[in-house]
Amino acid sequence: MGWRIGSGRRFPSRASARARENRDEQEHCRRDEQPNRGFSAGHRTRAAHPGVVSCGAALRSKPPIHRAKQGQKHRSALAALALLGTGCSRGTAPIAHPGDSTESARVTPSDAQPKPPPAPTRWEHFDEVRRWPSAHEKPFASLGHLSGRYSASVIVDPTARDAYRNLVTASSLPVGSVVAEFHQDSRTGHPGPVFAMQKLAEGRWEYLVVDPGGKVQQRGQLALCQRCHAEGVADQLFGLPASTRPSQPVESRANE
Repeated sequence: MGWRIGSGRRFPSRASARARENRDEQEHCRRDEQPNRGFSAGHRTRAAHPGVVSCGAALRSKPPIHRAKQGQKHRSALAALALLGTGCSRGTAPIAHPGDSTESARVTPSDAQPKPPPAPTRWEHFDEVRRWPSAHEKPFASLGHLSGRYSASVIVDPTARDAYRNLVTASSLPVGSVVAEFHQDSRTGHPGPVFAMQKLAEGRWEYLVVDPGGKVQQRGQLALCQRCHAEGVADQLFGLPASTRPSQPVESRANE
């Protein structure tokens, strides 16, 4: 055993003190492992399994200084558990992948369901156009639209009606003119869609697709309509079929 001298007194060194603690601990453990008939049922169960040392026996086997350190460790562990319990009691959900932001997991009402498309609006000229007279006497098969399934009636506003009926290569309808083709199913007689054009400026038309009730399905500078009507006789119009104007035949292949 090593000794250290201080203030005229001799004290055991730190290594010697640790060696003594280890010997005392081993001696206490051997005593606890020996069966004792005076123990309670819990102690007899421990004695029936040699080598199993209870927490109480382990703590009792430690010197006072070591037991104080162990007690301090237990109190620190309990304090940490209390802090964790406090954090969980606030209702904060655990993060499945630490490091990920919880902001991205939030779902706002706008993201939960897509916004429905806007409700169709009614064509502002629909009722007025229906009151205008047809530009020809009898309906004809609509070959330019809907593959001939529907019969068509072309209606033009009164200021441009004559110019449309006599359409030639150099013709041009006034700005603001409206040309609409109403369709009727040749087999069932039910009304079909309405295709309309409204002249906004020279060489510029607005195209509309309207349902039988007058609600606009599409409108604007529709690419498909523009591409087809660019081949028109004049002013992006095809005029009436030749069969509807026997007195003045005009080169034409479509309906508007």
